[in-house]
Amino acid sequence: MADSSDRIIEQLVHQFDRPLDFYRELIQNAIDAGSNRVDVSLDYDVRAGRAAIRVEDDGEGMDGRTLEDHFLVLFRSTKEGDFTKIGKFGVGIVSLFAFEPDLVRIHTGRRGESWRLDFKSWRRYDRYRADELREGTLVELFKAMPPAEYAALAQDSRAAVSYWCRHADVRIAFADRGGQGAAALEGAGRSPLAGEGAASELLTEPFSLPHPESLRYGEEGTEAVLGFSPDEAPFFGFYNRGLTLKEGREALLPGIEFKVKSRYFEHTLTRDNVLADDNYRKALGILRRLAEEEMPAKARAETTALAAKISAGDHSLKTEWARRLPYLRWLFSRPPSRLREPDWPIFPSLAGAPLSWARVRAAVSARGGLLLHDDRDTPISRALAAAKVPVLVSGPWIPELRRWLGPLCRIARASEHYLRVAPLRDEAAPAALRGLLADLRALDAASGARYRGIHAADFDYPGSSARGRIFVTPEASGALVETAQALPSSLLASDAPRRFAVLNLSHPFVRDLCEIHRSTPGLASLLALKTLYLNDGRVPPEQHTEFCNLAEKVELRLAQAALRLETRSRKEDGR
Repeated sequence: MADSSDRIIEQLVHQFDRPLDFYRELIQNAIDAGSNRVDVSLDYDVRAGRAAIRVEDDGEGMDGRTLEDHFLVLFRSTKEGDFTKIGKFGVGIVSLFAFEPDLVRIHTGRRGESWRLDFKSWRRYDRYRADELREGTLVELFKAMPPAEYAALAQDSRAAVSYWCRHADVRIAFADRGGQGAAALEGAGRSPLAGEGAASELLTEPFSLPHPESLRYGEEGTEAVLGFSPDEAPFFGFYNRGLTLKEGREALLPGIEFKVKSRYFEHTLTRDNVLADDNYRKALGILRRLAEEEMPAKARAETTALAAKISAGDHSLKTEWARRLPYLRWLFSRPPSRLREPDWPIFPSLAGAPLSWARVRAAVSARGGLLLHDDRDTPISRALAAAKVPVLVSGPWIPELRRWLGPLCRIARASEHYLRVAPLRDEAAPAALRGLLADLRALDAASGARYRGIHAADFDYPGSSARGRIFVTPEASGALVETAQALPSSLLASDAPRRFAVLNLSHPFVRDLCEIHRSTPGLASLLALKTLYLNDGRVPPEQHTEFCNLAEKVELRLAQAALRLETRSRKEDGR
């Protein structure tokens, strides 16, 4: 029978995969005992090469009867059925031995009795009546180890206490009394004194989320906090009186991260998970109801406010908007879709005011499925706004809108999709350019007047995608031109309305033409018009021969007109 009991206890000792889980058990017991504060401290005796761990609380300790009837009896607990207590299995003391200490010493007292228990292993203990009266409980663990191992123990201990107890209902203080470095003290041949090393650090934290919260809910015995998460597997946490039962990442609520603590939660026998019982299922039901009934209004209010600020120019908030996207995606997929309602202005635009889903869909439909966006306000976006064509701010909503709008939706950056050149008045152009433009118009008229007008403009405006172009041929002066628009060559479009030709005054080729024009205006004009005529539109393969024949004839007329221009220029110069 004794062998059987030993095997059971040994199995229980080794059920704790992480040896430092005993911190959770001791602090849990302290909370159940009504403690207001729990102090965890570590020390290192360099001479003895021994680490000491101390966990002390100011709660209700134990007298001799409690020790005999409950503490020292496996599977017996004074907390069974009491929802104000966390631990109910009576196996917490066993967890101490997963750390494999050389000695466990417990000091406790109650009702005028004080006791000390020494465990050299889980198989045996010695009990002593102490003369010094005390209240509360102090648990000490001693273990021999080298200095480097102690340094790792101190770091891991802090991490373990922080993980299991960061939201505890009582104050949890941690101190590494050997924190000046056991290895450094070893060289001095001495042990740190009590209180030496780092001061106590308060590890308890507010009951909050990794990201800012959107909703806090409470009812008798239960509190929950919810927020939007950018992750496909959001953070979740379950706690009893603030002690961690389970934390992880899973889409329990799509697009929502949450923490919930309840005095009704219980942990599993392995102590590292929340028990999936009726109380757990009830809590999940509350959370799902909040996600479906309360969080949509939060999503609308927060995303609308963010969209307004982004539309006003604060593009740093795009990440905050994106944090709500997984939840909006889930909300959008549920019939009836709340996101489709026309009064949700959640999509930032460059015009200064966010747009609703209905407005975006109508604009895209009106432009044949084209969804326009850009990362900043440009002359193109302003021209489109004047034409009542919305341009969204570039951001995470763009690819999502494309998915929602369907396969016929095309996405384009406005400044790349369109060109807009504002021709200069001749009097505003440099003198050399004015002379070239005048001769180009005369030469074009002599060759058949292919263009309605020839002008110059600066293509180097903010966001321009036309900086590298020598010229454009818009259908109207100053009109927006689609960069991918493939108009037919002017040599072939005899029946089509004539277009304008606009030279890029910032282009090196145009500047070179102006310089050549000073000395040989006929040659400069010939080169310029030949470039325009041969490159101002597409030539269908079936019309290639016709195009070549026309080009030869036009080039001949251009050459003749250029020679006349050159002759006149020389006469005027007296050459």
